[in-house]
Amino acid sequence: MKRYTEAERRSWIDQYRASGLPVSQFCADNGLSTGNMYNWLSKQKDAPINKSNFVQLLPKVKPEQAWYIIQYPNGVEVRIMSKITNKELLELISAC
Repeated sequence: MKRYTEAERRSWIDQYRASGLPVSQFCADNGLSTGNMYNWLSKQKDAPINKSNFVQLLPKVKPEQAWYIIQYPNGVEVRIMSKITNKELLELISAC
């Protein structure tokens, strides 16, 4: 039975994960023991996680826009995005 170095085991695990194949198929294609692969994978789960390998993913969700709503007595409703400046809002109200 061949002994593998830590670097070799890591390399095989990386290749397996990149392959997208089931363990049995990957091992058969590469002449590896499925027992070894399962053993290496289980040991890697117990290993501390190196956070430097992680990339933080932030969702691309736009925050909901806040709106000013002005309702006039005649039933007209004006919706204005809250991004508007006070000066622009005053001009808009004065124009109506």
